[in-house]
Amino acid sequence: MKNSLEAFSRKLSPCVKNHLETSLKFWKTLRQEGDLAETPHKMDQRIPYNAKGKTIADDYSQPPRKRLRALELDTSDLVQENALTLIGRLTNPEVQRLWSLIPFLSSRWNLKGKSIGSDLGRGRFQFRFEFEKDLLKVLNNRLYHFDEWMVIIQRWEPVISDTFPSEIPFWIDVQGIPLHYWKPKMLTDIGDHAGEIIDHELTPAVARVKVLVNGLLPLVKEAMIDFLAGSEALVILEYKRLKKHCSHCNRLSHEKSDCPGLQSKRHTQSQRSNTPLPPHRDNISSGNKYQNGSNSSNRSLL
Repeated sequence: MKNSLEAFSRKLSPCVKNHLETSLKFWKTLRQEGDLAETPHKMDQRIPYNAKGKTIADDYSQPPRKRLRALELDTSDLVQENALTLIGRLTNPEVQRLWSLIPFLSSRWNLKGKSIGSDLGRGRFQFRFEFEKDLLKVLNNRLYHFDEWMVIIQRWEPVISDTFPSEIPFWIDVQGIPLHYWKPKMLTDIGDHAGEIIDHELTPAVARVKVLVNGLLPLVKEAMIDFLAGSEALVILEYKRLKKHCSHCNRLSHEKSDCPGLQSKRHTQSQRSNTPLPPHRDNISSGNKYQNGSNSSNRSLL
């Protein structure tokens, strides 16, 4: 191919050769300028960096909780050191101010020695006492409330549980026991359904029990007693010095207006109200159909 081109170029006149060489240089120049002009366009068509999967991770989902295995340690010294400690819990941390509760309680106890309070987080706190007598005095004067909500206070125990502390000692008036069943056994049997009985009082005028109630669970406010003869009696449990709580689910953590049970019911009812009703049949047309059907049946019988 190259030899044939050279033989062809020898046959051309010098004028034609100059013209061809000039045209070839011209087209080479245009091609180079075209490549330079297309260079930015080609750069724009490159695959973006993030499309290649090389971007920095932008996952903002909640990371998994780490789990650690506890070491085997001798903690007997710390158990002894915390022997004079009370652990407390707020029943409604969204309303009760823990930073204000600690000095409030310290100023009301009138203790012989010192008490050091501290925030443990998640609505819990602790008080460390100097004397056993002061600790027992605080326990015996329970129950406590702050900002119109109950406060749980319990002696520290070497346990690991999210439900500690939970106990509140309530005096409960029991109303509705038939008079011929005013027996200590009947009274304590009713109190057992509310919590752990620690005391009771039964006189011709009063029937009440002192119970360690689990403040994290719903309060038992009513009980139906079934008797052997088939009769029944409704018993009402009235908690003394009980502050704000939910009158719907009987929990101490919120009021009725904020009860999750009622909110879910309202949500369900709103969904039902927004659901379109099925079209009603025309009573007149259905009656005519029935009448026509009955006439046709009568004609068939005739």
